[in-house]
Amino acid sequence: MVKTAQGNHLFYRSWLVRERLLLFTGGIGLLLGGVCLFIVLFKGAAIPPEGDLFKAVSFNVAIGVFLITTAILLPLVKMPDSKQRLFRWGLFICSLYSYGAETIQHIRGINPRFSVAGNLIDQVAGGVFGLVSLCIVGIYIMLAFYIFQPVMLKQNPICTLGLRYGILSTLISFAAGVWMIVLQGRFVGMDGNIILFHGLGFHGLQVMPILAWAFVQSYSDKRKQRKLIHLTGGVWNLSLGMIGIQTALGKTLLQLTITSTAFYLLTIAFFTIFLSTAFQFFKNPKRIASIASEDKDLAN
Repeated sequence: MVKTAQGNHLFYRSWLVRERLLLFTGGIGLLLGGVCLFIVLFKGAAIPPEGDLFKAVSFNVAIGVFLITTAILLPLVKMPDSKQRLFRWGLFICSLYSYGAETIQHIRGINPRFSVAGNLIDQVAGGVFGLVSLCIVGIYIMLAFYIFQPVMLKQNPICTLGLRYGILSTLISFAAGVWMIVLQGRFVGMDGNIILFHGLGFHGLQVMPILAWAFVQSYSDKRKQRKLIHLTGGVWNLSLGMIGIQTALGKTLLQLTITSTAFYLLTIAFFTIFLSTAFQFFKNPKRIASIASEDKDLAN
């Protein structure tokens, strides 16, 4: 057990050194989000003519959390060192511009992407923002390429399946982002809003790997683990598809249609599996004690 704890300690130290750039960049987003939230609490969110600091809060925090999540998962991906450096530095540069454009423009009262009230420089900055967003899409497509390599599935099948469904969800979200760039806005028809479709999908890269880990911890039958990760991954991404279709129809999820009904049924199925897995996990005290013991040894 002590050797295991020492090995874990060395792994975490190595991880912190390797992923310090992404962790630092993610931390910047959380810090900027906190600063913007502080301003919102004392001065309000709206800054005429187009600024909305609450959007800067949500954007910066979301990007920060997403980058930290990426830093946690990146060691699981078999990617050449040169490509990993390109991946990290590409995200670092693109994220810094995104943080700056989102925060500074909203503080100035300008919509950072689709400004109507801004001058020529603001229009150019918004255009560059769109190009930077497309660069981030390309960076994550490169990550997806390596996640879908056969060698990944051979070494750690359940974890890899979780990563695959998670990155698929992320790519769907990026598609929604490109959709907004093409439309030069987030609204479709009378009530459709792409931002929910865009934002929810990014959480797949957090949810699916956690579920993959939970299935491994909760069920000893590898065949059942594989079935469950395929089922939850399919349900998660299908539910995103239903949101996308509902949005394209110019409707909200509160409006009853075939697609919104399908979304609710898929959501019920997803949480049913989630809750049953949680019950299976917590009803085994020996497994929890084993995990707690490893954490205690690591702390010592």
